[in-house]
Amino acid sequence: MIYLGGVFACMDVKKYILKLDYYGIVAIKMLIFPVIFYIILGFLPISAEIRMTMTLTSAMPVMSSVVMMANAYGTDGDYAMGGILVTTVCSIVTLPLVYWILQFI
Repeated sequence: MIYLGGVFACMDVKKYILKLDYYGIVAIKMLIFPVIFYIILGFLPISAEIRMTMTLTSAMPVMSSVVMMANAYGTDGDYAMGGILVTTVCSIVTLPLVYWILQFI
């Protein structure tokens, strides 16, 4: 979190927030996948609390180590950082929304 805070403080946030590519990541990773995952977990013999916990964990923002791995392998670390920024900001809305949707499944 300290690493992310330092990087977020030194970047042009508006540049990443306005890029529409990231919202596909948000829709798939933070909305569609958790709902499908919750349905799949329904076929396993696990408690409802564990099922909900695993599903909400899958709906969390992109992890910060993605940027470090992208930079280490010479790929686009800035794009990865934008993904982290957008998914982190969007999680304010998507996590409660996923939880609300799962209440009806």
